[in-house]
Amino acid sequence: MADLAWVKDHLRPFTAKRILIIIVIGLAVRLLLAPWTSWTNDVYAFYDGEMGILAGIGPYGNAVYTYPPLFAVLAYPFVLLATLFQDPSAFILFQPTMVDMASSTGMLTPYVTSPEFNLAIKMPMILADLAMAFVLYHFVAKRKGDNAGFAVLVLWFLNPLVIVTGSVQGQFDVIPALLAVVGLISFIEKRYLVSGAVFGLGVLFKLFPVYLIIPLAIVLIVQLIRDKEELRERAMPFLAFVIGGAASLVTLLPFVLQSGVIMDYILRRGSYTGYGGLNIWFLFPGISSDNVRVDGVQSVSTLIPTLVLVAVIVISALLGLLTYRSLRSTPDDRERLLVRMAVLVLAVVLLAGTVTNPQYLVWLFPLLLLLGIWDGRMERKMSVLTIIGLLYLFSLLSMFALYYPLASFTDVVSITDTNVLVQNYLNGGGIITRQWMQTFMGGVGMIVLATLLVGSEKDLLDKAWQRFRGWVRA
Repeated sequence: MADLAWVKDHLRPFTAKRILIIIVIGLAVRLLLAPWTSWTNDVYAFYDGEMGILAGIGPYGNAVYTYPPLFAVLAYPFVLLATLFQDPSAFILFQPTMVDMASSTGMLTPYVTSPEFNLAIKMPMILADLAMAFVLYHFVAKRKGDNAGFAVLVLWFLNPLVIVTGSVQGQFDVIPALLAVVGLISFIEKRYLVSGAVFGLGVLFKLFPVYLIIPLAIVLIVQLIRDKEELRERAMPFLAFVIGGAASLVTLLPFVLQSGVIMDYILRRGSYTGYGGLNIWFLFPGISSDNVRVDGVQSVSTLIPTLVLVAVIVISALLGLLTYRSLRSTPDDRERLLVRMAVLVLAVVLLAGTVTNPQYLVWLFPLLLLLGIWDGRMERKMSVLTIIGLLYLFSLLSMFALYYPLASFTDVVSITDTNVLVQNYLNGGGIITRQWMQTFMGGVGMIVLATLLVGSEKDLLDKAWQRFRGWVRA
């Protein structure tokens, strides 16, 4: 597997020309794939939100778009630009032959968005990929030199799962991940007002940055309590962090005024009623907790997710306390400790969450690359998780399920042929079945994520890899 040291050894010395070549390659791949691919069920929700804005009823007007509001706002200028080239009525095409499959799988919709709309909705994701590449490069190059920064840029911008998540599947996880990374770096650099504001904006895309805000706030709160003799001076970082976060909430005001139920839509994203994925629930893919009862009365859907939420919040707070103790004893190691804390928090979130989809790994990958400055295991973990995430994603309906825009708007492949390919995969038997693949990949993913919680001396998986690599080289 590729890691930072391997990339540094096998790349020529950094030059501006070489970084430009990587950017051009990464952008070319993304722009080639973006118009002709999508996970129809995901992108249809974005389509409905954008059409709601165009119609003047807002993204929540039809109750299909249920994400926090800022992605709909961010994508709107690109969609508006697309209306100059295509009538909005042509942004989507109904495919009757997909109805049965969509109904039986619950993971597709027979409404397929056009290449123009797909490109418009994915442009913010592509630009966020690019921005993340430069943020990571700048942070690493400042500390380890240009060659190390260039290696991290390559590992991020050419990562297949990163490309597939945004430019193929059409999920915008990279945007809140970018804001979380910028928020963490700002915190590390003691720009607390900026950190709070950026983290707050991240929450308005997806809720997961909250889990990073908690331990960072704990660090500042404990620092404030412990240093009473410098109360005024110590209070300023915490106040700046809180004020920055509160200021970001102003962006919600137009939506609150337009819809009184906006918080219901936002919080709905954190209350799944299923289990499975790359987590401790990997043995239960597709099981709906609505059908399981505790004592014949209380639904697990209202019990386990709540317990998980409370547990993760408590663990995040404890990690903040532990990090503060380490910061006091080893102030020179502050950056590594804060990045390590962020990795631990997100590893716990992904492991404990009732549903951990492959695209959620994009939250973690930038932090692994940052921590890789101090811990060489992290890039290897990222490489393994990339493979696992792709295999899990394709195991859901096969990679052919991503080709519906290509089949709907070109003659390269037909809708009928695409349906047959997907259906053959769903009906396939043999030793390696769809359910077996999901369960196996979920279990392996859980194990790899769990190794992030231990130090290198206790990481049996990495030790096994090192021995295998040594055996191959011998």
